[in-house]
Formats: sequence, C-alpha cells, structure tokens
Amino acid sequence: MMIPLKNILDKYKLKPKGVIHVGSNDADEHGEYIGCGIERFVYIEPCKEAFEALSKKVTDQRAILINVACGEHECNMPMYVSHQNKGMSNSLLEPVLHLKQHPDIIFDDVEVVHVVPLDKLPIEKEKYSLLVTDCEGYDGEVMKGAKETLKDIDIVYSEVQRGMTREGNMLIDEFEKLLDKEGFIIVEEFWPSPSLTWGDAVFIRKTLINV
Repeated sequence: MMIPLKNILDKYKLKPKGVIHVGSNDADEHGEYIGCGIERFVYIEPCKEAFEALSKKVTDQRAILINVACGEHECNMPMYVSHQNKGMSNSLLEPVLHLKQHPDIIFDDVEVVHVVPLDKLPIEKEKYSLLVTDCEGYDGEVMKGAKETLKDIDIVYSEVQRGMTREGNMLIDEFEKLLDKEGFIIVEEFWPSPSLTWGDAVFIRKTLINV
C-alpha cells in the first residue's frame, strides 16, 4: 500500500470494522491491517500459485481466504500471468503500457480463473467497512459487481489508472464517477512516478467527511 493506511485512518478519524481485500496475492498487508486495529479479514486471490502462498502465510483464524477473481459478471476468464515478483502483476487485462514501463516483467503464461461478483460471495458484508482492491487494472469491474457490498463500506482503497496500463482498464476519472454514484469521494491519490500510469487512491463515504 503506497499510501499508509494508518495515516488515512488517523487523518479522517476512521476505524474499519473489517477489511475485504480483492487481489490480495499473499496478503503482505496483513500485519499493517492488524496494526491499524482491524480484526476481521477477507482475502480474495484467484491465482493458484499466489493462493497457495496466501494459505501458508495467513493462518490467522479470523481471516477468510477465497480463491476466485471478482468482476461484474460470473464467468471464467484467462488471467495473464507472470511468475516474476510473486505474480503481483497478474491481470485479467492484457498488458499494454505495462510492457514498456516494466520490461523486466514478462507475461509468459495464462491461467483460467473463475470470476464472481463480490456481491455474490457468501460474506457477512455488514461486518466489513474497508474495501481494498489491487486488481491490476480490473478494479473498475470489481466495483461494478460490488454495488450491494459498497453499501456497508466506508473506505475504498484501490489501484487506479491514468493511462492504458492494460487493455480496457478504467481510467481514474471514470472510476471517480462510478464511486461518486455510490456515495464516495476521492480524498488521496499517489502516483509512484510521472512516467507510470498506475497508482493508488483512497475514497471515503461523503457522509463521513461532511461533503
């Protein structure tokens, strides 16, 4: 997480009931969540190799681990896979500018994964108020399938795009409009480099910050 979560929570005086993390890989953020006082966790990771690593790493009995991808519609889709950097660049969208920005990451494999709308997953969603998505450009599709889930969410922390990092990824302006309709406003964004088209952004429910 390029924007420290604790800084966000302290700044806006928020305390999440729990976190749903879509595209969690092996849940490097688990310790950070615990440090923020979060006590419930849902980690959603579609790729076999990453999910196996997740299952071995996170043994916390409070954590729910789910081996699917999330999107607007339920289906099977090919995932573009790189076995470098622990598969953190795997995506349901074909890499475009990502190939130029990260020439060291080679996508040389495809894995068919099951996609399920977040709204359809058997989670007690009222127990979770933080939604994190790190879906390599597919985050907008995740939000389209999470409209019921978003009703219980206070904070959305997501990867965002300002260019065609991957074929068909939603740009940040459209992403903002989508979440605006669900009652959220962008409060923070971070781009790691002027030459990169991907970054992180945080959205908070408008009613919590008097907007």
